[in-house]
Amino acid sequence: MSTATDLEMHSEHRQWTADQAMWRDDIANWQKEIKKAFDGLKKLEKALHEHQASLDGQLHFINTEQEVVKEHEHALALNGKGGLSEELHGLAKNHKAIAEKHQEFRINHENLKRSHHIAMACWSLLLKALTKNS
Repeated sequence: MSTATDLEMHSEHRQWTADQAMWRDDIANWQKEIKKAFDGLKKLEKALHEHQASLDGQLHFINTEQEVVKEHEHALALNGKGGLSEELHGLAKNHKAIAEKHQEFRINHENLKRSHHIAMACWSLLLKALTKNS
């Protein structure tokens, strides 16, 4: 069994002191980052509210479009039975505009879906990373 010499112990002590200084620097930097993260929570909360508003807006469009489609289908059915052909002509004129708007919202919905999935995946990773020992 060998014992450490005084010189070896002094060397280890210097290394430990250097490690401790580095660790203090790490902690100081991490504390600054945590402060920035806390400041960012306000921005995150605002962004989440804006995202929720986007979801609500998309849902409103879906509900509105659903009613327009029902009205159009009803008019088509009546026209097939020999009624409301004048109203149907008005709906036919609007059909192209409605179809274009539907396509625009289809693209918006895909973008919203992608954005939502990315945000929720990042949130899940962050939550797991910060609570894994809780």
